[in-house]
Amino acid sequence: MWQDDPLFHDGLDDSWNIEAFSTPAFRLCGIAPVRQAHPFDHMDAYRELFDIFRPTIEQRAERLLMIEKPGARERRRKTIKPEDFQPFDHMKSVIPNDDGFFIGFQFQSGSVDLGTGDASENIFDRGPTKFHFWVGGVIQLDISVSVEDWKAGVLDVERLKAVLLRLPLGSAMGGYGLSLSEDFGNQSGDRLLPIAHRFPALDLSKIRYRAWSANREHDLGTYWIAGINWLTFVGEPFLAALGGADAITRGLPAGIILQQSECGVLFQLGDRPITGEKGQDDDLLPLYHALGERLKPKDNGHPSAKHPRVEIFGPELAKESLLWERRFYDGDWFKGSAA
Repeated sequence: MWQDDPLFHDGLDDSWNIEAFSTPAFRLCGIAPVRQAHPFDHMDAYRELFDIFRPTIEQRAERLLMIEKPGARERRRKTIKPEDFQPFDHMKSVIPNDDGFFIGFQFQSGSVDLGTGDASENIFDRGPTKFHFWVGGVIQLDISVSVEDWKAGVLDVERLKAVLLRLPLGSAMGGYGLSLSEDFGNQSGDRLLPIAHRFPALDLSKIRYRAWSANREHDLGTYWIAGINWLTFVGEPFLAALGGADAITRGLPAGIILQQSECGVLFQLGDRPITGEKGQDDDLLPLYHALGERLKPKDNGHPSAKHPRVEIFGPELAKESLLWERRFYDGDWFKGSAA
């Protein structure tokens, strides 16, 4: 089992180690312009998305954070009540439509006592169970379940794919990755580097590193899709910038399953998620590169040296971070230049 690799379990001997801020998981991430995909305008689809994950959240989540008023301190509950499991309905009932910005909620699990004596610091949301939804400069969606729950079949994948095709997200990706704490910066990003080398298909980026500033959804040189994983969804404004659905789907390998809707195109790369570990599922990894060729940002578009993302391995490893971000666009990560 890949999640049992010692790289994910380096002990709890200091405040900034792998287990203090992350857990292997099946992870779904999405981003979208606020006015394009605000939950108050698409309640049925968001309700269904939550309901797909609700059984695991009800069983595993340990606390709830909710921001109901822009700029206000979040409401934090360690006891989750039955009515909390309809979060989108609750938010719509208490927040005016014209005030639905800088709000959101997060169901969390996983914590680590850092030994500081400050109880507020013992809440690292390392998962693996998480449902994070945030409306700010951009809509951010970050959901995860444990690898064990995923392999036990707790998620209805066909239902998940169907609801993704109903949501007007800018882009989304689902597959293996790390559930990452929202409470840590990139001080320990270098701890992720060995994992990225051994398991290059894992999603290791915090969702907020993929966000952009408000009202810049058409400035595509400075941001791009969330990334590529087993399930990869591409909607607007990216689809138009790439030349439309036909331009990115025509002639793809047969192993890539395609579904389209008025919201965008959903790609499934093979019959199962992979980690990219050498010697494991080597026949499926080329599908990720093939899709990367179609979804590659143009010229010096983000992520690039001119328009970089936040370095997931930390500022001192900016080059390695960029190679990883572009690993399925250029393939240089796999050529040894990042070693």
